[in-house]
Amino acid sequence: MRDAVWITGLGACCALGQDAETVADALEQGRSGVRLQPGDAAHGVAPFPAAAVETALGAAMPPAQRNLYDRHGLMALQAA
Repeated sequence: MRDAVWITGLGACCALGQDAETVADALEQGRSGVRLQPGDAAHGVAPFPAAAVETALGAAMPPAQRNLYDRHGLMALQAA
């Protein structure tokens, strides 16, 4: 007999939204999370397409705690 697996929830952290319902709605409506970023002409950086994340990861955490995580860890915590 195999061990049972229980899925207790869904999480998302991406440019389309920060919860599963928002992401599902964006996908159904055909929206993209990619936006044209302005670049920086003074430094020779042309405009470029990139994911448009509107919320800073770990913004609700104290800096001392936030600094314990890398970007991937912060995204996992945001999705949870």
